[in-house]
Amino acid sequence: MFKNFFTVALRSMTRSKVYTAINIFGLSTGMAVALLIGLWVHDELTFNQSFPNYSRIGNVMRDIGINGTRSAYGGAPYEMEAELRTHYGRYFKHIAYATYPDNNVLIVNGKSFRVNGQFMGEEMPQILSLHLLQGSPNGLHDPSSIFLSASTAKALFGSADPLGKTVKLDSGQLVQVTGVYADLPYNSDFKDLAFIAPSDLYYAMHPPSANVGNHWRFYNLFDVYVQLADGVDWKTVDEKIRLLRRDKMDLATFNADRSYQFVYPMSRWHLYDPLQLPGTRNKIQYVWLLGLIGVFVLLLACINFMNLSTARSEKRAKEVGIRKTIGSLRSQIILQFFGESLFAVGCSLVFCILFTQLLLPVFNDLTDKKLSLLWLNAGFWGIMLLFGLLTGIIAGCYPALSPSPKPPVWRNIFKTSARTLKQKISSRMPPSW
Repeated sequence: MFKNFFTVALRSMTRSKVYTAINIFGLSTGMAVALLIGLWVHDELTFNQSFPNYSRIGNVMRDIGINGTRSAYGGAPYEMEAELRTHYGRYFKHIAYATYPDNNVLIVNGKSFRVNGQFMGEEMPQILSLHLLQGSPNGLHDPSSIFLSASTAKALFGSADPLGKTVKLDSGQLVQVTGVYADLPYNSDFKDLAFIAPSDLYYAMHPPSANVGNHWRFYNLFDVYVQLADGVDWKTVDEKIRLLRRDKMDLATFNADRSYQFVYPMSRWHLYDPLQLPGTRNKIQYVWLLGLIGVFVLLLACINFMNLSTARSEKRAKEVGIRKTIGSLRSQIILQFFGESLFAVGCSLVFCILFTQLLLPVFNDLTDKKLSLLWLNAGFWGIMLLFGLLTGIIAGCYPALSPSPKPPVWRNIFKTSARTLKQKISSRMPPSW
């Protein structure tokens, strides 16, 4: 039976090649556009979620009021880490300061490589839950050590074992490779982190100048990352550290800046403004807007597909009549139409995947992403299958479930009236007529 359904469906589609091409190409194109947008939205909503403790990780920031305008800034003096650890350590599981990302030169065997890296505190590998392929998380305890990403280690040493190898950093500082970690995901704020060096090494290479005045006001050159202790919430931490800087400078200086400390959760780094002031536009608004555009495009493609399927079904009334005459059951006809609709949607899904795969490189260049189809994600394929079933069923319900076409009521009335008039005229005519 199913072989017969498939044969009839294929014959019906090949008989009207232009109609079939328009219908399948239109739906697959709309689906491909919606799928690209969906992949982008998924990437944005899952930003930084590759870190197991991302909901407990935060960055210490400042809320500064200047001329009546509040603004949020990152940055802290080197002394911030010790201050938090000494007076507020019970609220944090890990504390580490880090330099801002910067281009550095790594030199191996006379060859130089310019890469992006950071100098970080000893606990940063635990905060980021680095997946170390070689070495120990305690490798940064040595000020002359360095961690390399897997791709950077391969670029520097090829297939050779990088552990224990010496690398010259920037101005000639020699460091030893004590760890190799898996490259961090591209949809994270640490995507370009090619190496991690100890923060003590940076402090030794760039000691703070004594001429900058109060470090707490003028020497905010570092980021401080924290991981909350179990059972501690963000509001409690913000209340505790809010006036941290007040005791580090004279009251007049503090009142001039009104610099209040707070912790900005990693879960909000990418899509939300730190202060959430009235009138603030968050990136999440644009994410949902683009998502709605994708849904609208997909809806238009589905409506177009269903309209064409419905219009096509009206021309097949003769086929339905003949099949009923030779004994086909209504259930068989219903299954036939649903089967043809699902087959067409299945073809559209195949072309959708093909179009998406072909367009992804261009789309990634346009959006600065590294998106890919979620081949191994069962949820992704479940959504695609569910969408195909719903579209196929909705598109095929009208031709499958609608009754056989009947002449309009006005046509029946006209025929009955004409027949009655003819009989009356014939009855009054002389026999010879």
